[in-house]
Amino acid sequence: MLDGVGKFGNDRDGFRGFGTGQTLPTKVNGQNQLLMTAVGTILDGFGRFAGHNQGTYVYCGELDAQGGFTGNL
Repeated sequence: MLDGVGKFGNDRDGFRGFGTGQTLPTKVNGQNQLLMTAVGTILDGFGRFAGHNQGTYVYCGELDAQGGFTGNL
C-alpha cells in the first residue's frame, strides 16, 4: 500500500502512510466476501492528527465494491 491515506469523520482528520496487507476471499452463508488485513507505518498526520508523524496502524475487516472498507483500524 503506497501512499495510503486514513481519513476519519469529515475527512479533515487522518494520516498518510505506507504498508502491506493481504486479501482473503471466503464464503459466509453462501455469499462471497473479501476479508482484508493490513499493517502500516504512519508518516504524516493531518487535522487533529497533525504532529503525529510516526506510528503503526492495523486494518482488519471486509472490502466491498459498493461500501469500500468496513472494519477496524
